[in-house]
Amino acid sequence: MIIRADQLELEGTGEGRGRTLIESNTSYGSKMGDEEEGGSAGSILLEVGKMRVGRYASLSSSTYGNGLAGELKVQADVVEIKGEGARVLGQAGYPYGSNKWKKSEVATGDGGSIVIEANRLEISEGAELSVASSGVGDGGSLVLDTGGIEIKEKSIVSAVTQGGNGGNIKIYSDDFRLEKRSEIISTTAGKGQGGKIEIRSGEGFGEYRIDGNILANSEGEGVGGGIKIETKGDVELTGIISSSSKSTGEGGQVRV
Repeated sequence: MIIRADQLELEGTGEGRGRTLIESNTSYGSKMGDEEEGGSAGSILLEVGKMRVGRYASLSSSTYGNGLAGELKVQADVVEIKGEGARVLGQAGYPYGSNKWKKSEVATGDGGSIVIEANRLEISEGAELSVASSGVGDGGSLVLDTGGIEIKEKSIVSAVTQGGNGGNIKIYSDDFRLEKRSEIISTTAGKGQGGKIEIRSGEGFGEYRIDGNILANSEGEGVGGGIKIETKGDVELTGIISSSSKSTGEGGQVRV
């Protein structure tokens, strides 16, 4: 799927039928252990001037079977993911703990990766940007390549895995701001290795302000992902940067 536009806005009215969606997914061959190969989901490419994913709107690439989820790629000047229920997702399996997850076979395909290339990226007002695997497949990667990024107002950027290896989070930006009560999280809850969090600047000497939390956790047997932050400019740190283990797995390394 390819969409080219000067401006793209998604806005819903509520959960369930009130959601507005752009998605690519596959669910064929969903039973764990099936010998048949499930079909892979198609990729999504959005080339826009400005993109806004608003309240109760979703942009996603997912697999609920043994096929691979496709890549979700956004190329834009400005990207805003803003508001309650605003989600950009790369998913393998239904969300962990949901009713559909409890009633469905375990997904074995790998989750979709997300790539956002923009001059400015804002994630705000409780929005979510996530790659996740609730099955045994690996989580997709999340790459944000921006001139400046703001994550604020209880928003979350995450890579979470229950069974397979977690996807990595890579952020390349000269200006980086993570406000209080917002988080960047990599978590593994099973035997798989947690994804790494890497944040680095480009050629510029921008401002890095970290008031929120950057966390890489192991809650199962797997090794937690490491955290690496590199910038040519100054880092103002009043938040928390931590890699830890809450179970038998080891925590990863932290380098700033």
